[in-house]
Amino acid sequence: MRKRPYPFSVIISFLAFLHSANVAAEHPSKDSKGRVSRAERWGEWKLARKVPSELQETPEALRDAGQDSVVVVNDVSRLNPVHASNLVHVREISDIQEAVRIAREKGLNISIAGKRHSQGGHIGYDRAVVLDMLTFNKIVALDREQKVITVQSGATWEQIQEYINPYGLAIKVMQASNIFTVGGSLGSNVHGDDPRFGPLIETVKSFRLLTADGSILHVSRTEHPELFRLAIGGFGLFGVILDVELELTDNDIYQGTSIVMDYQTYPEYFVKHIKQDPSVVIHSAKLSIAPESLLREIVLTTFKKTDEKLKGITGLQSEQHVGRNRFLFALSRSSRWGKSVRWMLQKRLEMKVGQTQLACRNNVMRPIIKFL
Repeated sequence: MRKRPYPFSVIISFLAFLHSANVAAEHPSKDSKGRVSRAERWGEWKLARKVPSELQETPEALRDAGQDSVVVVNDVSRLNPVHASNLVHVREISDIQEAVRIAREKGLNISIAGKRHSQGGHIGYDRAVVLDMLTFNKIVALDREQKVITVQSGATWEQIQEYINPYGLAIKVMQASNIFTVGGSLGSNVHGDDPRFGPLIETVKSFRLLTADGSILHVSRTEHPELFRLAIGGFGLFGVILDVELELTDNDIYQGTSIVMDYQTYPEYFVKHIKQDPSVVIHSAKLSIAPESLLREIVLTTFKKTDEKLKGITGLQSEQHVGRNRFLFALSRSSRWGKSVRWMLQKRLEMKVGQTQLACRNNVMRPIIKFL
């Protein structure tokens, strides 16, 4: 009699046991369940007490504060702390104007922060006034006929997707994830996964820019064209982007497939099957993290427009299996075999190699991220 294969949940449980045993072996201060000892937790608490947390400041507080007051700000990696003079949570344009005026009077620099994912410490400057733009995030206007949306620079791509999805519209260009702010994306002029478009600047119609003297300029390809080219990709060096007009596209239904290949054959494949195929609308390539195929094996995921219709397929989907993916990610960080297991399951469960996927554009542009 043929034995039935073990359920997937049993396999995951066994991997979790091996992972906890490995953690306990590598970290004697942790028990078999990976829990940190009481002594180590006490040491971490004492260390945290020495580092001041971010303070919520307003332009009024900034005006009254002396240059001796400092606020520690950091990016999401927590590897680039800086001692800023103040952190201003922006809600109105007047908040920025007041902060800029006072910083100019006190001889301080200005730094601009959104989701704080820019690498290398771009979000903060020592002794600077840091503008936190996350609360400056309104959807200003939507022209459904022209497919143009106007948003404040602190709005995230996820907010835009949630706002435009009921109208059958989608974003043209953004990063691989939707958690970033529009202002941060403009500051680095990001690119996306749609090979029909170049970087984000191609979809920008205009924006308003607050300059170092507090004035506001309307910037486009015809008004202040030099600033249009400089501010997009300028990392905030030419002013604070206030709001932006972005071109949108239709939230079409796509059919996707994933295949595995060697990295050496990818350039020729890309030219023949991606670059020269106008039906391709989304394309990405992920390199292997498994030691036995590290950076050699690639999984290519390609979506093409289809006329197929499925009820409910255009509804925005929430990220699934966050706990599972977080566990696999932790597993891959702690051992070589964990990397192999994660890559194997990624191909099967996430990228669905050998299977056909149907999804709307907005959902294709909402990849998994919360497990991080």
